[in-house]
Amino acid sequence: EKAFAGELLDPDTAALRAIELAKKAKKPIALADVQDNPGAGGTSGVGGLLAALMRHKARGAVIGMIVDEGAAKAAVETGEGKVMRRGIGAVVGYAGETPVEADWRVVKLGDGKFTGTGPFYGGARFQIGPMALVTDEASGVSAVLASRRIQAADQEMFRHVGVEPSQVPILGLKSTVHFRADFQPIASKVIVA
Repeated sequence: EKAFAGELLDPDTAALRAIELAKKAKKPIALADVQDNPGAGGTSGVGGLLAALMRHKARGAVIGMIVDEGAAKAAVETGEGKVMRRGIGAVVGYAGETPVEADWRVVKLGDGKFTGTGPFYGGARFQIGPMALVTDEASGVSAVLASRRIQAADQEMFRHVGVEPSQVPILGLKSTVHFRADFQPIASKVIVA
């Protein structure tokens, strides 16, 4: 039983541990946001882990997929290189859940049409609507916005908006288990939050 016992961390503890580990790691620290897995009924829009990464200034961290069609469309209207002031996430609005507010720089846009390349989604043709990579410059944390719910289980979801997953220090993933097929091989450590 002890061999299967996992550690489940709150967002702040997970963010702080990832930041500390990333200082010496040669590969990304993967942060699994397991409670917000759209593959198990989560909204993929809960901002707790994103807010924690921002609060602790996890510069270079990228989290995805934050499903917020309104924010993704606003990013398209704003345009690459420009800044949009708004909240992202919390579209469904569970009790106490609020959008994560920031001045988000729109780094890269995507139309959400791409083909999966990893072991779990390999060959799947995605059409998940407007996507965007947005960055809060104050903290250096980025989020990948998507318009439709999809579990972050394929690296192409990040590449579609200009992020090479193996090159970031901390990678937040809205998934419980399926992310492991494509992301565990490129991660130096997986932290479950």
